[in-house]
Amino acid sequence: MATREFEVELSEPHLKNIYKGASPYQAIAELIWNSLDADANRVKLSFKRNALGGLEEIVISDDGHGIPNDEVEADFGLLGKSPKALKEKSPGNRFYHGKKGQGRYFAFALGSKVSWKSTSRFNDQLSQFTIQGDAVDNLKKFICVDASVSDTSLKNGVRVEITNLTQKTQSLEIEELRRELTAQFAFYIRAYGKNKINIEVDNEVLDTEAGIIADRTERFTIKKVLPGGRILEEDFEVAMFHWKDIGIRKRFLCGENGNVLLEDEKTGVRAKSFGHSVYVCGAYLDKQEEENTMGLFYGDYIYSELQDELEKRLKKFLRTVLADKAQSKLKHIKESKAYPYKEDPKTPLEEAKIQVFDIYLAEMLESPKNPLGSSTDIDMVILHLLKDAMEKNPKNIIKILQEILNLTDEDIMALAGLLEDYSLASIIKASRTVLDRLSFMSELEHILFDPEAKSIVLERSHLHKILENETWVFGDHFELGNSDQSLKNVLKTHLSHLGQDVKIADEVPLDGENKVLDIVLSKLFQRGERARDYLVIELKRPGSVLGRKELAQIEDYASYVSGDKRFDKDNCKWTFILIGNEIGKDILTRTQGIPRGKVIDGEKQNVKYDVWAIEWSQLLHEQHCKYQFIKEKLDQCDDRPENLEYLKKHYSEFLPRSLLDEVREE
Repeated sequence: MATREFEVELSEPHLKNIYKGASPYQAIAELIWNSLDADANRVKLSFKRNALGGLEEIVISDDGHGIPNDEVEADFGLLGKSPKALKEKSPGNRFYHGKKGQGRYFAFALGSKVSWKSTSRFNDQLSQFTIQGDAVDNLKKFICVDASVSDTSLKNGVRVEITNLTQKTQSLEIEELRRELTAQFAFYIRAYGKNKINIEVDNEVLDTEAGIIADRTERFTIKKVLPGGRILEEDFEVAMFHWKDIGIRKRFLCGENGNVLLEDEKTGVRAKSFGHSVYVCGAYLDKQEEENTMGLFYGDYIYSELQDELEKRLKKFLRTVLADKAQSKLKHIKESKAYPYKEDPKTPLEEAKIQVFDIYLAEMLESPKNPLGSSTDIDMVILHLLKDAMEKNPKNIIKILQEILNLTDEDIMALAGLLEDYSLASIIKASRTVLDRLSFMSELEHILFDPEAKSIVLERSHLHKILENETWVFGDHFELGNSDQSLKNVLKTHLSHLGQDVKIADEVPLDGENKVLDIVLSKLFQRGERARDYLVIELKRPGSVLGRKELAQIEDYASYVSGDKRFDKDNCKWTFILIGNEIGKDILTRTQGIPRGKVIDGEKQNVKYDVWAIEWSQLLHEQHCKYQFIKEKLDQCDDRPENLEYLKKHYSEFLPRSLLDEVREE
């Protein structure tokens, strides 16, 4: 009986770092991967216990091809030079999980004494030997004892026996181990077929398919433009499983061919009631593994984008699962008149809204204090209230359900967690804002330029009162402005520079004045502790053409107002906008060579103010293009501008009664 010894050249601290920090679950998984890389179809994990039921020994046996006799020294004596490193696939045509020859060291994370008994048959030669390692005696040293084989019927395979178990291993929870292994190997078993691969844990075979409620596989590309214009582009495939076992919550980073490279517990979804696992595959991850940078790449460009993409897709998948699950509970109420969504969704965002609504409705139906069912009319009021609240601001739905159902703090936290993970609250709210603004601009354009509407609306100064609350039209940051009395006092002081028929907006009566006035709107925007931006808008009557006179007035006004001693000129920036339906040639000649409509560029001309002369059509077109682009991204639909839905809802008191009556008749 021949005996051979192999000693790894690396230091013991280096070898211990390989498995340092690995949990018993991770260590066992690595040993199972070794078996699968050896083309094992059956891997059996068994435990020997003492009289008190404590673990004394772990045995992992397989029916793989065993360890080739001529590769023993390379496998155990040359760390990092595993024969697998030179091959893409195993003899059985499986992609390798590991190629670094480190997997065997994870056995020492379970116990200090490990033996590998291998039976292999190559070129009709049967060989059997036992390799022994002892982390206490000498972690670098392995002893191989060859055995004489007389029984030629022996089957190939490796049996790993681990004794002198660590304290963590002795506390191993078998059910938790099954859960961990089920999540880790489900994707692999599905890829190669559950009839071909059988993993048995303590006399019970892992049935991965039976535990999966739903699954989805998607392909996508991450594209990132780096500083300097260089483009990174990587293709990925992600498989997502929803489990009956709510304790499964794992993400696995895999190579292009599905071999697991790294386990990551941060899936991005915190809902405690949903078991799920994610397997993301890509050549990019293979490259990280080959360069030994796996685990160091969390801050790079591709991973940051990949993280966001995986969370988005997983949340959408789980939201769909939840909504589908709710359908059986909602069947009766969906068939009634009370259900507020009568038509099928036309866009992904509409579908998401309905899914979120259905999830919360199912929560309500399950509550002992469910208020629905007394009458169709009452149900209709409640459900339309919920729908309206969700579409305006999805977080409001929590408050409403709290009032209706008298929820406990624990219930509120559960619902809030559900909203955080599945409701797309910010997107839904943003889509409502974008749609409202598009509606406003379309309707504003209608009342500015439609001959009939214009003649009715402009009998009084309705337009000006409306625009006081919609100054975002002139720029997004102007939405955040507020009123400032000192600013209004300064504007009033210099108002004579604009002529006798000009008023400050808050001085204009809503009724009783027939002639159309030119109105000055103003807002203050705080940029810091002292820095401030001021916006001053002069609205000219639509029938007039903006020409040399009007431009001279606004320039004089800008000069006097911005130079007023009541303001700190070093920390103030002024924007003056002259706006009307038409700009004359005198002004157009002034705007050549600088942004269209900009008459005075404060930075270039060394003054503290900019002056713009803009046509309504220009302003509305630019803003409409921007919001239309956002809308298309959010997959929304237009309302007809002639219905004036937005203006009726928010500014009906500023619209002529005859125009409102005309819209109602249509």
